[in-house]
Order: sequence, then structure tokens, then C-alpha cells
Amino acid sequence: MTAITIATDIPSSIVTLEQLHAWSGLTLSRINPSLAILEAENFAQYVMQSGIFSAADNSNRLLTRASLALDMNYISDRSKKLWMFANEFSAVAIPAAFKGN
Repeated sequence: MTAITIATDIPSSIVTLEQLHAWSGLTLSRINPSLAILEAENFAQYVMQSGIFSAADNSNRLLTRASLALDMNYISDRSKKLWMFANEFSAVAIPAAFKGN
């Protein structure tokens, strides 16, 4: 698992949920660049993808896509929130460059 310590690993300049999502997506993409899963027969996808594109309104957009494996207990165990059943991608440490402001 890629463990985090909220106070020291997540940059203190992150102040919105959108910024946190962007940071998390970019970090997971960086540390798991080639990890893929067969999402359908003969259809592999990277478990974490990110990219920048230009939208029709000429704005630049960050796109993140995650394919998170869920512990099967999520179906019957109501003692935890859904996100607590997400399995880890890997045991790669967060690079120092992603921890600073």
C-alpha cells in the first residue's frame, strides 16, 4: 500500500476537494505508470490514468480515471464507508516532489 500521513505527505497548499482529487490522481498516476487490469476480455486499461485536454470552451482540463479494486465485503458489510473497501494499487512510496507546496 502507499501509506500517507495527512499532515506531512499532502501539501498544505491543498485547500479544496478538487485540488486534493487532482493531487491524488496525479500522484497515483506517477507511482503506478504501467499497472494495468483486464476490465473486459482482451481490453486492458491502466488502473490510474491522467491527462490534460482542451475542452470545447477553450478551457484546459485535467482528466483523471481510476479503476479501484474493491474488497468483496463491500456488498454485505455496512460498518464502513464504500471508500474504505478500496484495495491498494501497490506499495510504492510517494515521491518527495509530490509532498511539497
